[in-house]
Amino acid sequence: MKPKQSSKVRGGPLPKYHGTKPSLKTSAKALQSETVLIWNTQVRTKQPEPEPSKPEPYGLKPEQLDPQGEAKRARLLDAIAQGRFKPVGRKDCTDEDGMDEDRMDEDRTDVHYIFFSFDDGRSARYERFLNLDIYAMAPLAGNKIRARQDAALASPCRTLPDFANDSERDQYLATPSGLLRHIPKDYVYIAGDKNDQIIVYLDPIGIRSAFGNRVKRRLQKETIEFFAMKQPTPPAKNDTRHQSHAAHLERNGFSENQCGVDHMGILHRTGNENNTSTRTSDWTDLSGVKQQLYEYYLRNTVGIITKLLDFELGFLAPTMRQQHRDVYDGSGEFLRFRPTNPKTLPETYTYRAIVVNMQTDMHRDTTDWDRGLTGICQLGQFKGSAMVLRDLGVVLHGYQSGATLHFRGNILWHYTTEWTGKCRYAFDHTTKQSIRAQVEADNAKKREAALDPVQPAVADTSEDDSDTSEDDSDASEEELDVSEDEPDADALKEEADAGEWITRFLANRALAQKLRETKS
Repeated sequence: MKPKQSSKVRGGPLPKYHGTKPSLKTSAKALQSETVLIWNTQVRTKQPEPEPSKPEPYGLKPEQLDPQGEAKRARLLDAIAQGRFKPVGRKDCTDEDGMDEDRMDEDRTDVHYIFFSFDDGRSARYERFLNLDIYAMAPLAGNKIRARQDAALASPCRTLPDFANDSERDQYLATPSGLLRHIPKDYVYIAGDKNDQIIVYLDPIGIRSAFGNRVKRRLQKETIEFFAMKQPTPPAKNDTRHQSHAAHLERNGFSENQCGVDHMGILHRTGNENNTSTRTSDWTDLSGVKQQLYEYYLRNTVGIITKLLDFELGFLAPTMRQQHRDVYDGSGEFLRFRPTNPKTLPETYTYRAIVVNMQTDMHRDTTDWDRGLTGICQLGQFKGSAMVLRDLGVVLHGYQSGATLHFRGNILWHYTTEWTGKCRYAFDHTTKQSIRAQVEADNAKKREAALDPVQPAVADTSEDDSDTSEDDSDASEEELDVSEDEPDADALKEEADAGEWITRFLANRALAQKLRETKS
């Protein structure tokens, strides 16, 4: 008989981290012991360790079915073009029992909707906001939105409770007695502005529909095990996004070290005089081994979520996704994280935020991609946490565990309703606007340098300098010869589309030849 192996690691045996073998030069048992010492965490469990088995595949990836999402996008555009829209009514999009008949949610003539289905049979609801142009929209201040709602709530037939703070008032407005429309959770919800630019896309079962329920459970289990070892970064005391954090802790019985937000990516820090990009402090404050463990988690667990959000962004806004990829390619090679996509596909996002067991109050992500689509996936064991979009006046009950969401978080005010449960994780994917502006400015300089080679000198025909010396003529010919040089190979590589460069180059060479023939 084999002697029993001692399981007396500090705090008890560590739960098995299921997945492919990490690229660390240690054995699995040594990695477990090392992990407990690294994170200084007491993990106590009496469950026996599972027997080692071959990792199961994550299922069929969306890229293998439709690499760029053309079929799904074509179905969406066809539904918008051919659909028969009708105005949104009072009860057209609410599944709440006991809805107050006297609530101030009247029929909206500025919102029309249609129902359609994708090729896989999934039902979808598309709403068109006729008075909204996302690229011309000026964001309202939070206090102006609340003042407008207070005026709507000032009705003789209403008896409102006393609100201790803005968060309590926002939570009340998202209840069935409030002012907002409740979108059911049983179908895909899509919203567009008057020009049919996508504002919101919500798939309540995004992970399950793409990879299967087994993969969803596995991702959730691996995330729970990881944050049992690693304590998330606690929120800043002056962070207005989490003003109700204390009440949330009391309601769910969480401790402070179980809640926080980890920011992973590249950005420009506040007060940076040199305007240089850097990685977030949540990453740089970790030691080398901790960074290896975190990067392993980001690539092998969060990476599955990243692939799906990347795929969905491709059929929702293909031009925007290409812009994201250009920014990723142009960012610092030693700053950005290694790609999660296979080598056949480019990487898209440069910034991720993992929200762990937090309650989120009304806010806008003002530093994210300007009017861009932020991608979010949610996992956990909880009840509640519907997404509220105040500018659109909707409560999305489909924002649940396993859901994928894309919305214009940079300009739309949003928050989540109160939730209860064991755990909740939200994975935000975006690119910071400052990184985008810096990379696009650098690319513009490269294009300008590549498209504008040395121009040939044209003889000055003014009356004051009519007498041109022989030396001046020779100098002009030397300058013309410079324009005939072949373009530098590195410059051509840096240029994404060399067509314009070559056209300009040939035109300049033809001009030089024409001047020579004129002088001869």
